[in-house]
Amino acid sequence: MISSSVKKLLIIQAMMNIAMAIAGSFSLIYLVNRGFSYQESLIYLIVAILTTIVLTIILSNRGGMHSKRSIMASNLFLAISYGSFLVLDGYALLIIPGIFYGFQIVFFWIPLNVLLAQQSKDSNRGFTIGVSFFIYPVVAVLMPVLGGSIIESLDFYVVFLIATIILLINAITIAIYRDLPWGKLRMRIRSMKESLWKGLFFQGMQEGVFFFASPLLTYHFAGGEFKTGIMFSFFALIGTLAAVFIARVSDREQKRLVFAKIGALGAIPGMLIAGMASDINVFLLGMGILNFFIPMVAIFLMTQAGDGKNKGSAMLTREFCLNTGRLVTLGMSLFLIPFLGIGGLLALSSVFLIGVLAVK
Repeated sequence: MISSSVKKLLIIQAMMNIAMAIAGSFSLIYLVNRGFSYQESLIYLIVAILTTIVLTIILSNRGGMHSKRSIMASNLFLAISYGSFLVLDGYALLIIPGIFYGFQIVFFWIPLNVLLAQQSKDSNRGFTIGVSFFIYPVVAVLMPVLGGSIIESLDFYVVFLIATIILLINAITIAIYRDLPWGKLRMRIRSMKESLWKGLFFQGMQEGVFFFASPLLTYHFAGGEFKTGIMFSFFALIGTLAAVFIARVSDREQKRLVFAKIGALGAIPGMLIAGMASDINVFLLGMGILNFFIPMVAIFLMTQAGDGKNKGSAMLTREFCLNTGRLVTLGMSLFLIPFLGIGGLLALSSVFLIGVLAVK
């Protein structure tokens, strides 16, 4: 069973996920619509990921963060990021929103993941983390469709404004909650089992390409914001089918890495099919396979990291490894897009999941 404190943490996450699903799914598409090339739009993500790496290093040197203040501030940071899309123009659109998005990643996900790991036991940690990963796909079944329909009938600005309001409400909700396990989280970037940090690094390399390739390819095949929203929702729904059940099995068997490897092995053909697709039906098939298996990689590598004694350091180190991998492939993509295209890069990035298969 999930404790009441964990349920409240998941409510906070759900509010954040609603804002991200209704607006964040369309951030790159918005930049492309504003006239930026695919390569230029990647700068937004590169700035965000570079910001997270710098912040994790700073936090490691400081030795920790306060969970409540950090999570509350993270909502304000993402609100500023989305709000910036409403008022900025030119290359500032690639820099300022990216910086505040990077702040949100660090100040929300690290303390939230630490608290989830701390408030769960070995017997239900996989299930708890699985439910956490389950929330976004459930939310994303509806929110991208709503966001896409709002964009087509009104404007991009409306979804960013709605997301900003949701985030401000969430910050107020966090301020009201007083019976949660808030407190000082002590953390430093520490060495973990060598194969695990390498697995997280390779997961990050795959995600670095997936983060921009998925929305842009989907938009390309869908041909409009509303249809793009429907396709996002389809992919999200596929990704929910097995994750929580398998997480429960992993709690019983305590074999986290086996399921992470199954996820990586299953996702590889999906990435190849989607990346090389020339029509929408083949693309949907590939993305369906990919989205069914890829959640297993993230859930079980994170659970494996969370099984250690020092949850704070484990999650900080996980974030550092993931984002270092993401930065590497985002940087590579800047130079390879003209030669391989986005689909070619997605197919090529499947090789990084081989690194997950090597985790021991």
